[in-house]
Amino acid sequence: MQKLKSLAGWGDSRFYKLWLSLSLPIMLQQGLSSVLYLLDNIMVGQLGETAIAAVGVGNQLTFLMQVFGFGVNSGASIFVAQYWGKNDRDGIHKVEGIALTLSFGLVSLFMVAAMVFGHQVADIYSNDPKVIELAAKYLAIMGWSYVFQIVSQTLGLILRACGNPMLPMLSTLAGVCTNGVLNYIFIFGKLGVPAMGVEGAALATEIASAVNAVVLIAVSVKTKNIIAASFNKLFSFSKSLFREFAKLSLPVFFNEALWSLGITMYSVLWGIMGTDVQASMQIYSTVNNIGFVMMAGLGSAAGVINGNCIGEGRIGRARLYTRRMLISTPLSVMAFSLILQLLAPSFMGLYDVSPEVSAMALSVIRVYCAAMFIYSLNYTILIGTLRAGGDTTYAGGVDLAGICLVSVPLAFLCGLVFELPVWIVFMVTVLGDITKSFLGLRRVRTGKWIRVLE
Repeated sequence: MQKLKSLAGWGDSRFYKLWLSLSLPIMLQQGLSSVLYLLDNIMVGQLGETAIAAVGVGNQLTFLMQVFGFGVNSGASIFVAQYWGKNDRDGIHKVEGIALTLSFGLVSLFMVAAMVFGHQVADIYSNDPKVIELAAKYLAIMGWSYVFQIVSQTLGLILRACGNPMLPMLSTLAGVCTNGVLNYIFIFGKLGVPAMGVEGAALATEIASAVNAVVLIAVSVKTKNIIAASFNKLFSFSKSLFREFAKLSLPVFFNEALWSLGITMYSVLWGIMGTDVQASMQIYSTVNNIGFVMMAGLGSAAGVINGNCIGEGRIGRARLYTRRMLISTPLSVMAFSLILQLLAPSFMGLYDVSPEVSAMALSVIRVYCAAMFIYSLNYTILIGTLRAGGDTTYAGGVDLAGICLVSVPLAFLCGLVFELPVWIVFMVTVLGDITKSFLGLRRVRTGKWIRVLE
């Protein structure tokens, strides 16, 4: 125990105060986003299995948009964290301009997919005509929210990398409050507004996303923080910087793109296994989002700390802090997972679904809670360490090997060939995450993940 305490540096209060000062606001922001998702799920869940499955199908495209955007903006945050360590404000503004340019180009494609090809998108994830019809209506409205979501994501990640996670958290709070009120009004038809069902959920999310983005931009301009810059400062980046950005970010982008396609294959599998399975996995996703709150907070803060240390030239400190965070993160998450295990049955009462669907969802949640410490370790290794250090190609390779070569093939084999229960199918996917942990830890020990950016 004494050796573990020494390795984790539990006596270094200065380090843990720094880590918590960054991670807690990120957790709160992620938690608020999960609350928004939970509100949608609970209120739509009152409309039955078909409605909740349709929203789950529609949210798959939103998930892809966010993941692809994260691929672009993660590259930006790697540069920004090191530039912040070097106190290079001009460099930060130019990277911000590149990220916004690429993000707007990306999001335009997803808007067209949602608003023009909604039926075709929904048909990929479900073979139930009623689910497909409702999902297409949901997407036609949700598509407009994508531009606001990508702006909030881009600017929020840049602020985090500069050690300012509070403003993104507060703007997210404004969006969540807006979403909660409008969900109630639009879905169920209150205050003289006609009941809109799943379309009301989409409209509420769209308006809430706009509020989030407007608050983030307005406060930044008023306080003149790091993301507030003139058009010329943002978009006067050189070709050489763009090439350097692309060289570092493309592996992240393709990693996120292929990883998200792997996750999409799970959704396809749940759809093939039936609407009940699809609805149960949508319920599970609510708990997954709650669990992700802690993982994202600790892992993202690790990335900021590592990036800033490398930018300052303190390589030894980066390696020391990494070791501490890789020990403390899974231990903290294990304690949190026990709480989720105890609370899991209470989530089932929030949904108007059959006992069979509730039982399936609860069994998957049990498996997820047992594996949370592995998921959290991987997030800190791949996002908070390898990617933050600039080792994006290796991090991407490990991530894709786990999901594409192990998890997805095993899931389809167990689900379609052996026709095993959904909780067992979900359990075998954890083998891919164990593979990631093994390969990732080997890389961390070598120290080859540290790349100083110019």
